Amino acid sequence: MLDARVARLESDVEHIRQDITDVKDSVKVLTADTTDIKIRLEKMTGRQYPFESEPETMDKKFDARFDSVDKKFDGLDKKFATKEDLQAALHSQTKWLIVSIMAIVTYAIGAVKFFWDITPYSKGAWRLFSSVS
Repeated sequence: MLDARVARLESDVEHIRQDITDVKDSVKVLTADTTDIKIRLEKMTGRQYPFESEPETMDKKFDARFDSVDKKFDGLDKKFATKEDLQAALHSQTKWLIVSIMAIVTYAIGAVKFFWDITPYSKGAWRLFSSVS
């Protein structure tokens, strides 16, 4: 009976040793991770100080940029026409289109009458260019 207890204790000790080895490996990994985190934090604190020293100058730069953007948007009102301006321009273009088409049609009718007379026995204006009379 004593041998069974000793064997059980030896088995338990072996399990404890294995668990301790696992814990040591885990501690090594955690130590490596924490040193990596410390290095990153030191880099971040080094970067943080330049931003903290100039917040007022950065605010002034942002304000200046926002003011310039506001001025550009105010200038856009002058560039864009209102609805009434667009309607007036469209009305004017329509008038010019109708008058131009009427002038072209009138010119075409005049040219047809000049060069091709509709009467059956005349050659119209073509008789001016022909040598046969």
